[in-house]
Amino acid sequence: MNISIRCSGEGIDSEKSLLDEQGLRIAENQENSQKNRRKLAESTRDFKKASAEDKLGMFNSLLKGYQEEVDNITKRAKFGENAFLNIYQKLYEAPDPFPALASIAVQLSEKTCLLEKAEAKGEELTAKVNEQQRLIQKLEDDILKGYSSKERKGALFNEWEFSEAGVAEQSEAMDQKHVPSDQEQSSMLKVICSQRDRFRARLRETEEEIRRLKEKIGFLTDELEKTKADNVKLYGKIRYVQDYNHDKVVSRGSKKYVEDVESGFSSDVESKYKKIYEDDINPFAAFSKKEREQRIKDLGIRDRITLSSGRFLLGNKYARTFAFFYTIGLHVLVFTCLYRMSALSYLSHGAEETPVTETTTNLPR
Repeated sequence: MNISIRCSGEGIDSEKSLLDEQGLRIAENQENSQKNRRKLAESTRDFKKASAEDKLGMFNSLLKGYQEEVDNITKRAKFGENAFLNIYQKLYEAPDPFPALASIAVQLSEKTCLLEKAEAKGEELTAKVNEQQRLIQKLEDDILKGYSSKERKGALFNEWEFSEAGVAEQSEAMDQKHVPSDQEQSSMLKVICSQRDRFRARLRETEEEIRRLKEKIGFLTDELEKTKADNVKLYGKIRYVQDYNHDKVVSRGSKKYVEDVESGFSSDVESKYKKIYEDDINPFAAFSKKEREQRIKDLGIRDRITLSSGRFLLGNKYARTFAFFYTIGLHVLVFTCLYRMSALSYLSHGAEETPVTETTTNLPR
């Protein structure tokens, strides 16, 4: 990850500001050089036009002007050499950016796989929660049915007691007979309640796990977006360095480095981030996309159905295969029907002509 540290915002901005200052200074030196050359040219013309006595007085000032111009040219040459050597040293020491991009692509794929696994596990746990909720609802309904049946039995017993108050022995026997059934119902009710409590505890644990997974999915999604944005920024900075290498690096080691950079960026990773980078810097991409969507919305229902069907047929391999074989089958069916109809028509016409010829041959002469 040295390339990301080296190409971080502060380093690029400081280098850019330094290059801007050097460029302004070079432009200023060029302007001063042009002014000094004009002055020297005028002084030289005046010196040539002057008489012999005046030339002796003007010679010293003219020589001093030429010496100053030579000194200025030497300073400008030294400044340009130092600036070039500084830029060349930094570019020569810059590492190959392809391993950093490859490692970032691997990290991005790993995080994408983790995100997909977390989403699949979240869906599985959501299905389990729904199943547990349905089971709890069913158990609660069964419990309510058990309570209602018990109340109905108690009301029935009370009616029998009021109506048959004289038959005490039969009512006592009936009560003794139904006591075990009530005990069985109460024990079953306890079992169902304990099972319901266990299901509720498992449901709470599942909901907590779903919540943690959702937080993890959100975190991974944010990390994925940040990594994608960092990759796009890194690609832009590497494009800047690569373009600068094409223009400036011309001495030892530069040719091999440029070839390595070009070969490293000829992969699918480059094409992917190149498209994203160009879409971000292209101000007309979003506008054209909105215009295309607006035109699709302005179409009628039939046109939109036709457009969607055409996109589906062109974008799906199985749909194209089905349409191809369906068209061939339809043509074969039509041609077969036409052939059979023509054959039947020919046979019917031949059967009609045969009796006519027989009658013509049997006529008396």
